[in-house]
Order: sequence, then structure tokens, then C-alpha cells
Amino acid sequence: MEKRIRAALISLVIPGGGQIYRKRFFSGISYLVLFVFSILFLRIIWNGFHPFSYFILLSFLILWIVNIVDAYKGPYYFTAPCDLYCPADIKPSIYISLLSEERNKEALNKILETVPFPGTLGRICPAPCEYPCAREGVDESIRIRYLKRFIFDNEQEEDFTVSTIRNNGKKVAIIGGGIAGITCGYNLRKKGYRVVIFEREESAGGMPILCIPDYRLPKWVVEKEISFVKKTGVEIRTNVEIGKDKRFSDLQDEFDAIFIATGTHLCNRLNMGEKKLDGIYYGLPFLRSVKLGSPPSIGKETIVIGGGNVGVDAARTALRLGSKVSLIALEKREEMPAYEEKIRLAVEEGIIIKNSWGVSEILGDENVEGVRLKLCNSVYDKKGYFNPIFNENVNKVGRCDTLIICIGQLPELEFLPRSIIDGGGRIIVDKAFRTPIPGVFAGGDVLSPSSAVDAVSYGKKGARSIDLYLRGFRAKLENLLAFTEYPVPSYPLERNPLPDEALTIPVKRKYDGFEEIEGKCSYTAGIREARRCLNCPLRFSNF
Repeated sequence: MEKRIRAALISLVIPGGGQIYRKRFFSGISYLVLFVFSILFLRIIWNGFHPFSYFILLSFLILWIVNIVDAYKGPYYFTAPCDLYCPADIKPSIYISLLSEERNKEALNKILETVPFPGTLGRICPAPCEYPCAREGVDESIRIRYLKRFIFDNEQEEDFTVSTIRNNGKKVAIIGGGIAGITCGYNLRKKGYRVVIFEREESAGGMPILCIPDYRLPKWVVEKEISFVKKTGVEIRTNVEIGKDKRFSDLQDEFDAIFIATGTHLCNRLNMGEKKLDGIYYGLPFLRSVKLGSPPSIGKETIVIGGGNVGVDAARTALRLGSKVSLIALEKREEMPAYEEKIRLAVEEGIIIKNSWGVSEILGDENVEGVRLKLCNSVYDKKGYFNPIFNENVNKVGRCDTLIICIGQLPELEFLPRSIIDGGGRIIVDKAFRTPIPGVFAGGDVLSPSSAVDAVSYGKKGARSIDLYLRGFRAKLENLLAFTEYPVPSYPLERNPLPDEALTIPVKRKYDGFEEIEGKCSYTAGIREARRCLNCPLRFSNF
């Protein structure tokens, strides 16, 4: 920070001087030459003071200010592919560079600057940042997701320290204590807002703490992260349901802004008489009962309907409860909405996946006995919309004594004013997540079901929009002056890196319980994996 201020002061006196001081020679010389040529040009054309002179002087003033701001903010680095593809803008290249130097605490703090869920994302993030990794051109991409978990697991036993946050006098209410809501509240609190999160369940955390199975995400991870959020001063009020315990209009009167992040908790129905039969469950309630330690009674053979992530989680959970499991999906294998890694693990565990089949009838008198299936020729039309076409003449029967239905979820919006809900039952928002009611914003799964990292992205963007709404110009100025400090490693960067063995993530091969499948790698292996990073922002220059 001191170098940045010094550079700005130098550029205040000598345009381009601050950039040269920071060894940004191209930028510094460019500004210096631009100013010198501008002055020479003025001397040539100057014919006395006239109205157009005001425009010329204003242009010089703007250029001068831009030069000072540039000296303060720079240098500007090449954006690493992993940074570019991270929906939550967590900057993996930075925390991996810090980890490679064994600056683990700094690496964790870098993530925690805007994201309170390093342990959660380190376990369940689909890792879109890994696909474009430049290391792929040498051998294999960096295990970016796992390194986030590695940092959290090695540092979480330390007490998280929180610097003092000065209140700015504004109050924001968050409806929903899931990933999007907590991320939004966390980022607003760091900007000085008093934040109150209203959660109708007994504990905050949303889907990660209520429904995602322990073999993927242990409960203690989310609890640890939420305890840190509370330390920042975010107030979480559990067992409070808006619309029942507190009216939405009361929040409008009490708070300066509201962020709606209630998720999707209503399960879509098949409407084939499933309510009349025993042995039939819906995906989220089923996963929730298991997560909370009260698993329902299931039979020897289970059929799960639905090829999404909830369906695959439900199938793997039923398998661990001792049932033989088949999963029925409308889609072809390559079209299934579930993550490919989860599908692969489900197959490895012994789950039978039957693609391109839909349900035409649920069989049974008192208890479910099976389902009649019909062939699905296609799921989406030419425009990409969900519009399945079936061949009614091709049928088969699947026998089971337990049926789990996982065909999507819907948001519960009865507590909201009708003016912000469209005809399709969704909240109306613009690109800044603003609803038609001033001061009311929305984000997360309540808008569109998404992954955990997308929910973090919704929360961060929602916080930014609320901050701009409440503080206006001051927030814009802070955003303008924001900068990224990229750590320069002490070890030399190889000009032509040689292939190196990628980290093999430890995986438990026995799938008969709810212990976490992924294990911890050794400390040495984690640091070595971080040092495989090519440090793209430094390798491909800066200016």
C-alpha cells in the first residue's frame, strides 16, 4: 500500500513518474510522452484564451487524474484463465501462489476477503476454473478445488481473527441463510453495514448443512465457516420465517435494503398418485432426514427418478442405507444435469443408471411396487427448451419397494408482494438483481437453481449492487480505486516447465458409510501441487 501511495504522489508531480517508480516502464513512458507532446501541441496552436480553452484544460485535468489513479492502482496483470473462469471471482491464481510459498494463513485470508466458504467450495465446487488451466498444455491442470480445501483444512484449527469493522449507519436484511444470503451479508458487513440474516430453520447454512450428504460435505465444515461469519458482526436470527413470524412490510420499514435469497425448497410433483402409496419420498426431504440423523425406512430395491445432482445424491445415499439402487433419467448420459464427476462416482459405487426413460405410471396398491417406464426419444426441442418427446409404444417395468422422486425444485414466494413476481412464479430482477420495489434485491437459487460457487457469485454481486444503491458515488469511487496485489514468488519461474506428476486426490474406496469420501493429502504433496502452478499473471507479463 505504501508503494502505491508513493507512486501516486510521484505521478502527481511528474506524470508517468509513479508508473516508472513501480517498474511499469511502458505505462510510465507512455504517460510522460503523452503529456510532453500535449504541451508542445498546445504551444503550437495556442492563440490566446477563448471558450474552447476550458475544454482543453478540462481534458488535461482528466488525463492528469487518470495518470494518478493509474499509478496508484497498477500494475495491471494478465488475467489467469482460472481467475477468468471462476464465477465467484475468488482469484485462484493468487491464493495458489501464496500457498506455493507456504504462506498458508495469507492464502486463507485472501479467499476470506470476499468468500466465507473456502471449506465448502473446496469440497463441492464443480471447479470450472480447472478446465482452462494453462498447466493442461504441459501435463494436467492444477487441482484448484482441492487446494482450496487443503488451505482450509490446514488452517481451520486456528482461531479466525477479524479486524474491527466500523459501522456506516446503514442496515440490511437478508432473507435466507444459505450460501447466497450469507455471502451477501458477509460482504456487506465488511463494508460497514449492520446485517441481519433471517433463517427459518434451526441453523443457518442452507442446502450444504441440511441436505448435502456427509460423505461429500461434513456438517462441521459449514458450522466452522458460519462461526467465522458471526465473528465479523453478522447477526443470524434462526427459526424466523418471513411471512409467518415477521411480515415483509416490517422489514421494509426497519431496514434500508433487503436481499431475498430463500432458495428452492418445494419439490416438483409427478402427480401420479404418489401420495396414496407408502415407500415414496421426495429428494430434498429424504436427504434432509438422513443429514439430520433420522433416515427413513427404505426397502431392498430403490428407484430414484431424476438425473440431476439431487437425484444422484439421493441414489448414493440410498445405497449407503443398504438398498440396491437404480436411477432413471429422461436424458441421455451426456445430457444429464448432474456433474460428470458425481455420475462417474455413482456408477463406480454400483448404482445402475437407466438413461432415456420416463415414468408413465407408479405401480402398487398400498406400498409402491415399481414404475412403468416409457422410452424418451428427446428431452429438449430445437431451441433448447425442455420439451420431452416419448415413444408410448416402447415400455418396461422397474420393480422397487422404495421410490425417490427428484425432478426439480421451486421457490416459496408467498410472503412476497405480488408486484415483484412474474407470471411464471419467479422474482423479477434486472442485471443488478434489483426488483421493481426500490431497495429490494434478490439472488441465488431463488432466481435460478445453480451450483454452490454460482450462489457465492450471486451473493457477492448482490452485495455490490446494494452497496451502490445505498452509498452511491462513494461506493463507485471505492470500486474505482480497488486493486489486486499479485504476490511474486521467491523461486524462479521456469521458462519451459517440464511435465510433473499431478496430485492424486486421496479417495476412500469403500462406500458403505457416510464418512467423507475424499481424504487429506500430505502437507508436502499439497505444497508441491501448488508449485506446479505456472503463475500466469507474472509469466505472461504486466503493464
